[in-house]
Amino acid sequence: AAAEPLGWRYEPATHSLQVTPSLARAAGTEPMARPSTLLARLARSDRPAFRAALARLPSTGATAFAHDAPGIGPLVHHIVRDARTGRLHAL
Repeated sequence: AAAEPLGWRYEPATHSLQVTPSLARAAGTEPMARPSTLLARLARSDRPAFRAALARLPSTGATAFAHDAPGIGPLVHHIVRDARTGRLHAL
């Protein structure tokens, strides 16, 4: 059986964040979470690398960010920015 995806989508127009059910369970949050809630689940030492990945998006359109996720292990988020809407998709 295929593993459930651990991903998220951020909608800048509404400042809303939707996470996949499997990521929500792993992070101990709801599928419709506040961005600050999910960021708080990220280890403080990993936050600068995450912010750097987001800063690369305007010039690259896509980037990746890796960190150790408690209970999961190494996790890589492949982040893509929709040029038309600004929406971020990560798997």
